[in-house]
Amino acid sequence: MEVAQLAQRRILLHPRGRTRRNFDHVVELCRDAGFEPGLLNRAVAFDPANTPISDGKAVAIVGESVCRSIAENMVWRPLTHAAARFDVHLVINPQRRRPAIAEFVASARSYARSVGWI
Repeated sequence: MEVAQLAQRRILLHPRGRTRRNFDHVVELCRDAGFEPGLLNRAVAFDPANTPISDGKAVAIVGESVCRSIAENMVWRPLTHAAARFDVHLVINPQRRRPAIAEFVASARSYARSVGWI
């Protein structure tokens, strides 16, 4: 779907102070599509039910990986805008590597390879 199709919808985002890079990226996507987004700040840091979306109060611009865990009453649609891609990085301190961190990194790499991200 085109980003411009979201012009009349409120977009759910964490407050800019929590996720500045993602917030700025989403706002810039909307501006590039010709509109100033109406935003709804997420009231809580973690809401697996995505209540504002489920209640029809907003939409969210999220990664494809989310589509595997969304509620049955929601649908994920890919955006066609080339800039809609957003890199995610895993940053670790190599001097503080512990077995659990090494296992997590291996798991993250394995998953990323299995879905074609790397």
